[in-house]
Amino acid sequence: MDFFIRRTYDCELMAAREVEIDIFSGRPNPHWMLSLAEERELRKRLLSLKKPMSPPDIPALGFRGFVVRLGGYSARVYGGRIMISLGLGQESVFADTEGIEDILRREARKHGFLKLLP
Repeated sequence: MDFFIRRTYDCELMAAREVEIDIFSGRPNPHWMLSLAEERELRKRLLSLKKPMSPPDIPALGFRGFVVRLGGYSARVYGGRIMISLGLGQESVFADTEGIEDILRREARKHGFLKLLP
């Protein structure tokens, strides 16, 4: 049974390693897949976050940040804050003390999405 659970977890991690730019309404948002090395680095930085914050005011239209999907959880990166959702309504908000938003902006530029960023 443990093997099955571990194998399912491994497959889930492999299936969800993407970054989405949350900007459009009514059409698909641009996104890109993370390499394993990028995913490991991002996960390491996310796990290093320690300073709790209140959530930012996210606009209803326009750029609403980056949504990072890593395995069974997601994180929204916006306005120097990171909201990590573990599902079932559990969310934690941290100050971006690890420079994650800057990294995602650089990666978005590399993927040709510079004009979409504020």
